[in-house]
Amino acid sequence: ALLFSESQSRFLAEVTPDKAKAFEALLTKQGVAFGKLGGITAATQLVIRDNSGKEVIDEDIFALKAAWQEPLAW
Repeated sequence: ALLFSESQSRFLAEVTPDKAKAFEALLTKQGVAFGKLGGITAATQLVIRDNSGKEVIDEDIFALKAAWQEPLAW
């Protein structure tokens, strides 16, 4: 449910780190609920944690890309 659930009126926005505080302040001022989903690093691992901090996915991004592309290579 945490990884794939969808509901109405949710949006995803990408914000550069230098603009994050201003973006969050604007949402707060407007009374919009929000949460940070993650960030970009130089690591080649995709790591996803649940609400308690437990890792639920820890996978090499190149392996993920290969698995995604493999069914399309016909």
